[in-house]
Amino acid sequence: MTIFRLRTAYRVRAISSDSRFCPRLADGAYVVWPPHGARRLRALSITVAIVALTVITGCSGIDRDSAKALGAAGERASQALDDQAVAAQTTLTELPEWWGVHDALVCANTPIGPARVGCLKNVRDEVRQPEPNTPLTKAQQDLVNVMKKRAAAAAALRDAYQSFTNLATYDAAAETGKSIQAAFGSINELSKAAASIAPQGVILPTISSTFTEAASGIGAIIAERRQEQLLLSASRDLHTACDAMAKALTVEADRAASESLLSTLRDEQDQLLSTFVHSGLVAPRDALAPLLSEIAPGMQMVQNPPATNADVITAAAVISLTERSRRQQAAVVATYDAALAALRALAAQHAKLEAKQPIDLSAILSQARQITTILSSIKQGS
Repeated sequence: MTIFRLRTAYRVRAISSDSRFCPRLADGAYVVWPPHGARRLRALSITVAIVALTVITGCSGIDRDSAKALGAAGERASQALDDQAVAAQTTLTELPEWWGVHDALVCANTPIGPARVGCLKNVRDEVRQPEPNTPLTKAQQDLVNVMKKRAAAAAALRDAYQSFTNLATYDAAAETGKSIQAAFGSINELSKAAASIAPQGVILPTISSTFTEAASGIGAIIAERRQEQLLLSASRDLHTACDAMAKALTVEADRAASESLLSTLRDEQDQLLSTFVHSGLVAPRDALAPLLSEIAPGMQMVQNPPATNADVITAAAVISLTERSRRQQAAVVATYDAALAALRALAAQHAKLEAKQPIDLSAILSQARQITTILSSIKQGS
């Protein structure tokens, strides 16, 4: 279909409606309209303007209020993803420290004197050495690298959603283009890192933004329609970003939440907690106090429990600390599920926005809240 728009007082230029976003000026021939009178020329101008406005309105971009709401939800979800990435890497980052502290505390089992001095010297010497290249340390280093990349990608995605929100409010095309490019760069770095630990056959492709192209190609459209088209273009890019990040996070979750790694981490943590108690560094009473507070709020433990029960109380303290540690570990795993659900919900709502369908932000916000709640419980040690 071809329509005509007034180009000058004497001619009109063909416009093709075959475009990804809105009708673009086509390289068609010009139709000469002889000026047979001002009245006929004015009539033509009005007719052409009505037709052009109808076509532009018919292919208008996405609703700005919906885009603004989705942008705010995207910011919140991205921040939760950033927090989750930091929490997930904490345990793995501290693993070498666990080993050193454990070995030092075990020296409490040696008699005071030359034997203990020698034990501590060996620990110090070992800590100064490069980490051994074992399967566990390799897995730890690879996953920590992926998690750091994901934290950076989540922060960049949050900034891109902030710009998307701004674009729905005013002409923030330049800001949006820069932030989307930055987000795509960070996500590509994440995908590259995740690909290094991905199972054979899993492909994490590089993504590229189309926003700048789209923005430069629709400059002739009236301001309001141009803004809506820019939002549509930005939404498509953010949709792509969420899909790519979900793929990389799936690879990370499969490794970080694998039973083999979790079992190893549980064993390492159990040994460390045991040495804290048996070395006398942690009082069994203090280790058991949170449990008593949960099941009997307000009840106090005796200051000096019977010495004859010291071994029983110590064993109970180690068990309590170990179980709390396992619950925290399970909570971190649960945040992976929530993070993936948040990304998939974002992608789904972008698809609805682009199809001009009503959006529903409840799933996005619910998953973001769940991540925040779980991380809060981990910090509180519950």
